[in-house]
Amino acid sequence: MKKLILLGAFACFFTSIQAQTKTLGPFLVKKIDVVAGNEQDRLNDMGADYFMNQIKNPNFTLRNVEMSDQDIVSGVCENPHWRFGVTLVAPGLKALEWRNAIVWMPNRIDAVTYRTGDDDYWNNYQDSEYVNFSQTQSEIALESALSLNLIHLGPFNLYGGVGSNAGFSYDNTIYVSGSNVVREDINAGNASDVFNDSGAEGFYNESYETKTNFNHRVFVQGGASVVLFRRVELGLELRRGVGYRVVGSAPTAFTNLMSAGFSARLLLK
Repeated sequence: MKKLILLGAFACFFTSIQAQTKTLGPFLVKKIDVVAGNEQDRLNDMGADYFMNQIKNPNFTLRNVEMSDQDIVSGVCENPHWRFGVTLVAPGLKALEWRNAIVWMPNRIDAVTYRTGDDDYWNNYQDSEYVNFSQTQSEIALESALSLNLIHLGPFNLYGGVGSNAGFSYDNTIYVSGSNVVREDINAGNASDVFNDSGAEGFYNESYETKTNFNHRVFVQGGASVVLFRRVELGLELRRGVGYRVVGSAPTAFTNLMSAGFSARLLLK
């Protein structure tokens, strides 16, 4: 329901802009933008401490397992994204576009799995220990970027630019699961789910609501597009960038951004 309301609000906003004078202050409204894609906002240090520092229970800790970087067997940082916005141009600088958008990043996942013990994990799982941290969240951000048309050949365009976005997350939850690992105090804190996965002592899965975080990124971008019927511009965009994430009193986490998306823009000229 929230998604439908959000999309409906954007549709009404864009329709009202198109029906009016196509100006916004001293700028011309050149395009209405929708971009959909996927990105990896990779944490530079996605260790156990990053997740444990966010859990509201200050007594949360794990024992009977020693976790180090060499014990990491898998990790992931990715999310889809939607950008809804407008492209503005100054009357005398039509090759330089100022793109402003509201960015919605639903269902981001940051996860890491540790395993220690016997190397022959699949055949001797009883001699191994694993711990998995998985965080899910969504984010709403505001974004602004400058884009310069570099090559224009008929309906084809190549462009590049720089930009930045900043936003807050919501629906933040961390899931912690493990085997042959014992929590210091499994009943303390804000665990909303505690159960026994396998019926054997030492297997557990818990979830914790965590604090809202603030994200800020700067990036360079490039893309290619083609104009159809003089009114619709379809394109592919790539981004690389850096940023940081602030979560309550936990240490600031630095990130590296890799992003790709497909764009559809309605030309108002």
